[in-house]
Amino acid sequence: QPIGFDAVLAHPGAIIDIHGQALKGVLFHLGTNSTDLLNMHPADIIDTEGPITAALDVNETYVDYANRFSATVLSVGPWSAQMLILIPTTTSPAVDFASPADGGTVAGLFNISIGALDATGLSKIELYRDGSLLTTLTAAPYTYAWDTAKETLGRHALKAVAYNTQGNTASQEITVTAVVRQVNAVVNAASYVPDVAPGSIVTLFIDGAPLPTLQVLSVPLPIVVGGVSVTVGNEALPLFYVSTTQINAQLPYDLPMGANNVVVSEGGASSPPFSFNVVLSAPGIFIFGNNRAVVQNQDYSVNDVGNPAKAGSTVIAYLTGQGALDNPIGLGHATPLPTAQQPLSRALATTTATIDGQPAQVSFAGMTPGFVGLLQINLQIPSKVLPGINTLQFQMGTFFSDAAVINLTN
Repeated sequence: QPIGFDAVLAHPGAIIDIHGQALKGVLFHLGTNSTDLLNMHPADIIDTEGPITAALDVNETYVDYANRFSATVLSVGPWSAQMLILIPTTTSPAVDFASPADGGTVAGLFNISIGALDATGLSKIELYRDGSLLTTLTAAPYTYAWDTAKETLGRHALKAVAYNTQGNTASQEITVTAVVRQVNAVVNAASYVPDVAPGSIVTLFIDGAPLPTLQVLSVPLPIVVGGVSVTVGNEALPLFYVSTTQINAQLPYDLPMGANNVVVSEGGASSPPFSFNVVLSAPGIFIFGNNRAVVQNQDYSVNDVGNPAKAGSTVIAYLTGQGALDNPIGLGHATPLPTAQQPLSRALATTTATIDGQPAQVSFAGMTPGFVGLLQINLQIPSKVLPGINTLQFQMGTFFSDAAVINLTN
């Protein structure tokens, strides 16, 4: 966290954070009371006064041969980080599995990652599955793509044996379970309601082997992220986000109504088809905090307890699940800015809004320029409202959205 001596890292362009990654990785201080930071990227140093990147990011390894240790960042979250620290003895190496975890599950094409370190140097690492040699690794990074789709389902023993240049060895053994990826639910990404609409953003809840957590930050959206793809029928879905338990994707605009089947694939292995229901419209309000609707006030500030919308003003609510549009948008593509040749894309479904049951006039219901699958509804707050917490709800065609909180004032 950017506190104490590290507070400088919170400032953009900090000289010790040239890549802007300090708050996304792990920082190392020298000693228990020292303010000195270790530089995790020595190659970045331009001169003795030049900028450095002190943080060690996810999947990066720092090796200190002089002090005989290595550190690898496995994951970073808001409150903690998981790391693999290796400290060899004076005569034998240190070796450990960075992934998979002991007792964990694997599915599809899974990357086995091994951490190893020796003061005198490593000559090789042998990787065994159930006593049979899978591969011999001779150079870092020590990774192997294991196709678990070709293995029998169930438990397997993995063993890594590290050899140093003197012929001394160290080993580590774990057990893992090979499984088939499963899709457990397909829901509206905003409301988590199981009925979903064409062109909307959906969340797939899955289980199975660990997957890297990857978020897509560019458009058009890719159809493969981290080796994972999702198909409905014969059409691949654009992906926003992939993790071990969740995938966010955009549904095609031309999906047939009723039951459809979705399949998640990775490394040649596919999940069993999962059936989900498609309807004409399924509006879901994006929320934050305690069921608070994602709404911009008339000045584009975020509506919140201390920032209510005024009676009579126009606000913008953000949803997904609009269904068919009057002006088509390419699947996985951001909604373009309106021009004479490309007007705004509006939802075909008739849209109405209420605030605490009182009608609110809707002036626009369509796709948000610059975003993929994001519906915005512009509405006017009624002239007479009760100050404080109110309930916002929409109807598109015959389908109602979830109800969410909006703060208002006279």
